[in-house]
Amino acid sequence: MKKKILIFLFLLMCVQAQSIETKIIHNIQNEIITNIDIKNEFKYLVALNNSLKELDEEMILNISNESVIREKIKKIEISKNFKEIKLNEGYSEILLKNLYSRLNLKSIDEFEVYLKNYDLKIIDIEKKITIDALWNELIRKKYSSKIVINEAAIKKELIKRNEEI
Repeated sequence: MKKKILIFLFLLMCVQAQSIETKIIHNIQNEIITNIDIKNEFKYLVALNNSLKELDEEMILNISNESVIREKIKKIEISKNFKEIKLNEGYSEILLKNLYSRLNLKSIDEFEVYLKNYDLKIIDIEKKITIDALWNELIRKKYSSKIVINEAAIKKELIKRNEEI
């Protein structure tokens, strides 16, 4: 029995345990961003934007870092202006369909399989879609009264451009 315990302890000491060290990278109004958040954003961005695959890893990490910061800021502002961070289910489904259609996928099931290749889940994507949609709604509410569209000037410019072609 003692030999078994000694062998077991020896094996435990010999086995290299891999762990991911979590570090706080940013703190934005008491919302933290960790290296894991940036790594997950990296996977998200690469999965949904094929042109990023052409960049080197360091550049994508920088883009991921900036993206996570922007998302945290959006989330903070959304929580100040909306009771809950949630979308109408039908609208959320439409946004998801638009997203996977851009990737030339035909169904949500195909999209789930695709995401598994990047170690992502639909729920991760839904959270990001929700934040972006609510952010767009917030911007629209805040600034729509300040936007003036001069349809006549736009039509005139379009006619001018068509004549040049």
